[in-house]
Amino acid sequence: MTSWPRDVWLVALLALSELRHRRSLLVVSVITAGFLALYGWGAFEILGDLDQGATADLPPEETARGAGFILMGIGVFATFSLASVLAVFTTMNTVKGEAEQGLLQPLLVRPVDRSAVVSGRVLAATVAGGIYCAIVITAVSVLTSSAGGSPPGNLPQVVLGLTGAVAIVAAFGVLVSTFLGSAATGLAATMLISVGFFASLVRQIGEATDSASVETWAGRVTDVLGFNALYEGALGSLTDGVTGIAGLALQLGPFGQQRDLSTALTVTSLAELAILIALATWRLRRLDL
Repeated sequence: MTSWPRDVWLVALLALSELRHRRSLLVVSVITAGFLALYGWGAFEILGDLDQGATADLPPEETARGAGFILMGIGVFATFSLASVLAVFTTMNTVKGEAEQGLLQPLLVRPVDRSAVVSGRVLAATVAGGIYCAIVITAVSVLTSSAGGSPPGNLPQVVLGLTGAVAIVAAFGVLVSTFLGSAATGLAATMLISVGFFASLVRQIGEATDSASVETWAGRVTDVLGFNALYEGALGSLTDGVTGIAGLALQLGPFGQQRDLSTALTVTSLAELAILIALATWRLRRLDL
C-alpha cells in the first residue's frame, strides 16, 4: 500500500505525457487562443457601444456591469465546455482503448494496482483541467475588466467549482471506458455533458414558469450529474456579493441555473467522485485483460 500514491502519480504523469506526445496541448493552445481573441474582440465591441443605449433609469456603469457579467457567463460556459473535452480526451483511452492497443497490460503486470490506474487518470485530467480553467478564466476576467466590465465576485471559487466539475467528468469518462472503446467513450461522455447543460436550462425554465415538477425533476438530473451542479456553483460564484441588475444578469441568461458553491455541495460532489472512482476500480478488477 505504501507504493499506491507513487503509482497514482506515475499513471498521472504518463497520461499527461501522452497529451504532450500526441500534440493535444498544441491543439488546445491554438483553439483556446482563438477563443480568447474572439471573446476579447466581442467584449470590447459590446461594452464599448453601451453608452449609446444608456437611459436615465439604467446608467452606463450599471449597464456595463450587467453586460460584463453576461459576458463572464459566456466565458465560464465556454471554459467548462473546453476543459471537459480535454478531460474526456485524457480519460477515454483509460481501459478498453489502451487494452485494445496492448498498452494497458504491461502497466498492470508491473504490478500497479488497478485502483491506481483509475485514480491516476482522474488525477491527470483534474490537474490538466484545473490549470486550464485557471488560465482561461483569469484571461477572460482581465479581458472583461479591460473592456469596461466588472470582475467576477469570487474568481478563486469560480475556478474551484470548474475544476471539481472537470474531475467528475473525468471520473465518468474512466468509468465509461471500462465498458466501451475510445471513440464510444468519448461520444458517451460528451453527450452526457450536453445532457447536463440541457437539464440545467430546463430547471431554469421550470423556475421561471413556476412549474414545480419540471424544476424538481431537472434539478434531480443535475444533482446526479455532479459536474453540472458544480458548474452551476461556479456560475453562482460569478455574482457572489454583487447586487442590482449586475447580480441578476446571469440568472436571466441562457447558461443554466445558478446555485451556491456551499459546503454541502462540495461534500456531495466529493462523495460522488469517490463513488465513481470506486465503481470504475471495481469494474476494472473484473475485466480479464
